[in-house]
Amino acid sequence: MQPHDLVMNFRQVLLAGYPAWERSATHALQADRGFLDEAFDDWAQANWELLVERSLCAVGEFLTVYGSGSDYERQRYSRVFFHDAVPTHAIVVKSTTSPAIDLLADVAIDLSDCRFERLVARADSWFEDRPPFDHVLVAREGKPALLSLTSVRFECERIERLSVF
Repeated sequence: MQPHDLVMNFRQVLLAGYPAWERSATHALQADRGFLDEAFDDWAQANWELLVERSLCAVGEFLTVYGSGSDYERQRYSRVFFHDAVPTHAIVVKSTTSPAIDLLADVAIDLSDCRFERLVARADSWFEDRPPFDHVLVAREGKPALLSLTSVRFECERIERLSVF
């Protein structure tokens, strides 16, 4: 599968699994066992490593973490598997429209200086980690930018060629 197809497959898992994740995370929160944001990050990172990274990367190659990564180990590790792995590749976002539009600021942006963060939903003038995961959050000069999922394509590049990592 191509990088774009792998990310879209990952999105399907987020969509299908979110209700079950939410029920478990809500129970854990009510039992005072953790925070929903941290639980989502852990769940998403585990699936990212299993569904995207393992399908895309060769042995000894690793992707950058998804979103903020996992913090299950009390912030010792950002990864669920291969804790000390150093990323060799990154998923990058390419615009299928010209120009790419940041929906948060309503301005055209150059995606070459953006770093892929995660899939999100638009929530009024901001974003949230919830279905339908139909937007792409990127970091641009340390600030978030939001793109419509329908206006991008995902590719994989070696980190040495990227200036934003």
